[in-house]
Amino acid sequence: MKKQISLLIVLLLFSMTMIGQMHFINNDNHGSFPKIEINNTSTTLFAKIGENTKPWLHWNEVPKNIESGKGHSKFKMIVYNNDGIANRTFEISYTIHYGQANTAPKAYIKASYLYRDKRPSKILEEHFTLIP
Repeated sequence: MKKQISLLIVLLLFSMTMIGQMHFINNDNHGSFPKIEINNTSTTLFAKIGENTKPWLHWNEVPKNIESGKGHSKFKMIVYNNDGIANRTFEISYTIHYGQANTAPKAYIKASYLYRDKRPSKILEEHFTLIP
């Protein structure tokens, strides 16, 4: 029992250090969100503005560990952005695999847009890979 508790503490400490500075790049070069950064206390979503990639939305929140088991931990958060154009909901998650060689963390964003004008609602789904 003590061995399991000490292993759990080590895994929790490891997962906390992994959250430190994570930079993910979109798997699709033409995706809506080219990059996402997760730091110790904040998350920044980047957008393509003209030819440049620039920070678009910033939250003082990071994904929380919601699941652990079978050699991986999953982190997830849901954030909102409301402005004069649309109500946006972002589900941001990533998974960390332990003890599996050549398995980089993968991230996923599901963005739901509910426009305030007559445009139809839309849902975007993007997949990301950790930048080493």
